Amino acid sequence: MTETEQWVWSAAREGRIANLNKRCATDDLEPAKSDPRWNDSCRVLRGAFITAMLTSKPWQDELPRRVVIIGARVNGSVGLVSQSVNAEVVLRKSEFDAPLILSRAELLGLDLSGSFFEHGIQANSLSVKNDFFLREGAIVRGGVLDLVKVHAGGDVSLSGASIEAGLEADSLQAYRVILNKTTIRGGPIRFVSAEIKGSMVLAGGVFEPEVTSTSPEATLNLDSIKISKILDLRGATVSKGIVWLIGANIGWNVEMDGATSLFGFVADGAQIGGSLIMRSASFAQAPRLDASDIKGNVDISSAKLPGLDLVNSKIGAILRLGSDTREAPRWQNDAVLNLNGTQAKVIQDRSNSSLNGCELSASWPNTLNVQGFSYDQLGARPGNDLRSRDACWYQNWLERDPYFSRQPYQQLARILQAQGDPDRANAVRFAARDRELHEAWRRGDYGTAILLFCLKVTIGYGIGEYTFRVLWWIGAVALIGTLVLVFSRQAEESKRADWRYPVHFNLFWPVWCFGASLDQLLPVVELNKEFTEFFNDPRRERLNSAQHLYFGIQALVGYLLGLALVAALSGVTQAN
Repeated sequence: MTETEQWVWSAAREGRIANLNKRCATDDLEPAKSDPRWNDSCRVLRGAFITAMLTSKPWQDELPRRVVIIGARVNGSVGLVSQSVNAEVVLRKSEFDAPLILSRAELLGLDLSGSFFEHGIQANSLSVKNDFFLREGAIVRGGVLDLVKVHAGGDVSLSGASIEAGLEADSLQAYRVILNKTTIRGGPIRFVSAEIKGSMVLAGGVFEPEVTSTSPEATLNLDSIKISKILDLRGATVSKGIVWLIGANIGWNVEMDGATSLFGFVADGAQIGGSLIMRSASFAQAPRLDASDIKGNVDISSAKLPGLDLVNSKIGAILRLGSDTREAPRWQNDAVLNLNGTQAKVIQDRSNSSLNGCELSASWPNTLNVQGFSYDQLGARPGNDLRSRDACWYQNWLERDPYFSRQPYQQLARILQAQGDPDRANAVRFAARDRELHEAWRRGDYGTAILLFCLKVTIGYGIGEYTFRVLWWIGAVALIGTLVLVFSRQAEESKRADWRYPVHFNLFWPVWCFGASLDQLLPVVELNKEFTEFFNDPRRERLNSAQHLYFGIQALVGYLLGLALVAALSGVTQAN
């Protein structure tokens, strides 16, 4: 045992802090800076000495509950494999030139804050009863930081550390995991199937996996992780790779305010008990949350997005794309918002008062997929009320989905109707029929297109007040028949002879003609038997053959208009 080691043992046995910086009369030395003072004999310890002090008798029996060594230069490996140390071990602001091996060891606590590990840390299956700290400028290089299956009763904190060869922490268990302002690069970053009873904090961290890849192996992989409280990614930067949360279970919020992920965010099948907050986040690839269940809000206000995929996901509260207090997302020109099969309680956007009533604000990308998208309410924030947009706004919104089906229109119409606005609801239904007409013509189904066109111009597809277009047709056709009769000298002379008060004939003749024309137009209904008998003219004494032909066509038109009206009132024209 060297003189320095004897001094450290004496301090440890007496429960004192073995501060080798003070022993060497120096300030705290910066790790990994090649300072020659690190090699002064007054601070050099052998790894074998630390191993023996912690694990061998009689030293182990004389250890206090806390062993603190600061400012050491440790030569050789410290190996505590499968050893049980009934003490909290603190090795702060020290340098290690060989691996620190803690696999399957048991300790009361472990604090390696501010230390430099030149060849990594192997802590697979390490058990720490309290906290495991590797923070405050700690540096791990030369080998992966292996925390696979680590079990900590308290926090695992790497706050402010620099991990330069990757981090593997699959199946880790801890109360909290704190990686705020941590830098991890040069290898995989994995917490697959980890279980965290509190929160996981990655706020302000910089994460640079070794290889740019769409594979989870070279990314920030949190698949199947279970976090009882918050996953905090606020201000974090993932400059390579994707943040993976497939099958994750997050008890509260996933907070990504200002977070940056170069290759995106994938959380298929995730269960999020609170909200997904992506305000001001920036992504190079479209985040994807297919078949996820988010109990709270999804807030993408001010986010910079190349797209967003929420296929078959459930949002228990608000899908927020801005509001009166939050800016709209910043979509790329080719961005797609995929809401296929998505369910939301409320949708809310931010309108733009400088646009006309038909134009969509920046809240919405140029392309949508709203097939199967369902929601219970339209947002009603002051000045950004989705319930009171112009009918053309709803039409333009739905037309941003290049694929046509009736369901998105029926969904919107149903919500508008339920919120007490049948006029806007009918305008949406009318727009659906219009688009169906255009789609039929575009694909060459001219029969369907012509039928829809006829329904449009005659009875307004049988939708609400649009149905009353048929009255204009009835009036117009009846008026044409009136003109035919008024200008028919043969009809006028035949009726003048029968008129009860000839002095009034010229005054009432046009009125009589309109009634006769209307009687001939309306199917089934007989307004006056006199009109019926007038058109019963087999010898052509009152009308010539051409006039009889016209009124025959008019009667046919009346039947067709009547059938269309009956179909509209019975709902046939709105059936699928």
